Amino acid sequence: MDPIKNLNFLPLSPSRESLGDLNRITMSRGGEEDDDEEIVVVQGPPFYAREEEYEHDEFVWDLDRPHPLCIPHIVDNILSYLDLPELRYSRLVNSQYNEIAARHLGRKEVITFNKMSHLSSYLALMSTIPATINATTMTTISGEEEDEHITEMDEQLLLGEQQQQDNKSGAIKKKERKHVVPINPTTNAARILSHTNFHFNFDPDNSNLDEETGILETFFDTMGQKIVDLKYTTDLIPLNFPKRLPHLGNIWKGRVPSLETLRLEIKWGCPESLFEKDDNHNNDDDNSGVILSSVKKLELDILVTERDADRVKVFLAELLSATPNLEEISIPGSKKFFDDYINVLLGRLILSMNLPRLSTLNFCLAFNPGQMVELATKNFPLNTVILDFAEIHHFSFPNQNVILERSLEILFAQTATTLKTLHLCFPYIPEHPLHRFTFPEPMTNLKYLALGRFYGSISILNKLPKLKKLDLWSVRFHDFNHEQQKSSEMCKEIFAVPTQYLSITTVIS
Repeated sequence: MDPIKNLNFLPLSPSRESLGDLNRITMSRGGEEDDDEEIVVVQGPPFYAREEEYEHDEFVWDLDRPHPLCIPHIVDNILSYLDLPELRYSRLVNSQYNEIAARHLGRKEVITFNKMSHLSSYLALMSTIPATINATTMTTISGEEEDEHITEMDEQLLLGEQQQQDNKSGAIKKKERKHVVPINPTTNAARILSHTNFHFNFDPDNSNLDEETGILETFFDTMGQKIVDLKYTTDLIPLNFPKRLPHLGNIWKGRVPSLETLRLEIKWGCPESLFEKDDNHNNDDDNSGVILSSVKKLELDILVTERDADRVKVFLAELLSATPNLEEISIPGSKKFFDDYINVLLGRLILSMNLPRLSTLNFCLAFNPGQMVELATKNFPLNTVILDFAEIHHFSFPNQNVILERSLEILFAQTATTLKTLHLCFPYIPEHPLHRFTFPEPMTNLKYLALGRFYGSISILNKLPKLKKLDLWSVRFHDFNHEQQKSSEMCKEIFAVPTQYLSITTVIS
């Protein structure tokens, strides 16, 4: 069965009030309406950078207002935490973001280590594979060749996320799933040797750090050449962070030449450095800090508060220096919620780094006019950008607005042929000159546009020949004639759009 066809996507158009308390999406399995189960997304208060930030580097919390256009990122964050069987055999209700779901459905099998003992068991399995076994010559034992002696640990490691689940009840169908027998030269060595995606989901033990480091070094010496996707999850509180994390910096150096995607989920703070304190390679005189030259995508889910800002800034600077060939930086679920102090730090660091291949900035950039000029002059080959000008007001000096408008014109002129996804949130003041913005030339590849709090002309939708999806949040086109579509249901909405855009438009009220 085609997993994408098995998903039934329904339109999403919540009220403005619901955006402020968007904390749950309902998922039901296999079309059984009675078996709905809720996936709860815990979110903190929205966080906004005020005008004072531009002058004094200060930030304030705003407990009342949600950030516009946040739903795609929340959906993306929810789906990232679902196992593949859940994703493949579920009907996602209240979501029209097919592309996001399709991308998650394309994930490969991930081997997750929830304890150090899991990693040790995996290495023990690896040690039973003869050196002469080649992954390309072996196949998986399946169907009726079931071995009753397979352990739960073996099954968890080897089956990973590929276990088949019953489409209606969610229970495992024993006859339909693939079975993996304990490793021996004639059975399932290929499955082990083909693993490329790993997730370390446990915290380091400070009391046993040297032993853990030795086990990790053995793992990366054994599997490092094949690792393509690597994720780390830790929820240590800041005071308990060790001076060095055995998962990072020095462990990676020279051991993961094929790594393309690095995901860091640090729930309660950040380590002091990517490297050991007495062996920090990240300096101007030593290029050995470039330890992850193959990494193309960096996904950061790091809780940052003002108290942690200095430490996180050092850590992120080292991380970006270690990954000079980055093409994408993402912050899952990011739209100025509780953990979005990282948006400010990361945005500033990008402007100060040499990242010539960076094309996807999948997090909110709350730049002032001067920073927008820097972004425009960077000449990144951008295809995804999220720009937030909601808190920009009339500046003290009139030329600041001119600088901002001019930098936007330069930026979109440079990215006219590369930009595919664009989020634009405009100033809250309808009279702000930025609401006069239109694209300076045709955006020949732009397929997705999200507009927030825009009070300008409908002509902003001109010069978008390949537009396939339009999201509007609190948008009022001042020059649109509502009489043109009296019979349209869309006329019942304040946020009306011309008829030719109705089929691709979602109004987030």
